[in-house]
Amino acid sequence: MTAKSDLLRRAYAVETPDEVRDLYRDWAQSYDDDLLGDDLQYVAPREAVAVFRRHVADAALRILDVGCGTGLSGKALAEAGFSRIDGVDISSEMLEQARAKGVYGALLEADLTVGLSIPDDDYDAVLSVGTFTHGHVGPDGVDELIRVVKPGGIVCLTVNEGVFDKMAYPSKIDALQRQGACRVLDLVDADYLRGEAIRSKILALQVI
Repeated sequence: MTAKSDLLRRAYAVETPDEVRDLYRDWAQSYDDDLLGDDLQYVAPREAVAVFRRHVADAALRILDVGCGTGLSGKALAEAGFSRIDGVDISSEMLEQARAKGVYGALLEADLTVGLSIPDDDYDAVLSVGTFTHGHVGPDGVDELIRVVKPGGIVCLTVNEGVFDKMAYPSKIDALQRQGACRVLDLVDADYLRGEAIRSKILALQVI
């Protein structure tokens, strides 16, 4: 990867939750401009919402945007017609940017690797874009997404191509299916950071 942003290179090097918090504290103000510009062309939110909409037709359902960051995914959901969106992120500074977009109901600061203070089966669907990537959240975080979604509901997440096989996501998803936790509805190859030729897998799971 020949990243055009020092902060992007730093994002791919983080290893701990504290490093993630420090990164996004420093990046929050310029994050949208940096990622949406011509150099990086961050298209993951749009790509993920396109898959999400295949499986979530009712715009009135309650959706949790996990790892919502500055709210780019929430904005994409709102533009697709969804109106009941809450968000959660590890960074208070990123949440401030998300709040300013005016598309969220509740916003919660939390570390997905520790767990979310959200009851079981609380949401109709979860969307998570950009969270399952280098040094952020690993495959075990999928369990928490499934936990907070009602049976029959949808979990849709992106997984950076650089960690999908390396961190054994296929084995994790197979194990969840064998356990009767979910079933795979979609597995899509998609652009992620088009300017860097970085791609992702988009998974759509139905909670059982």
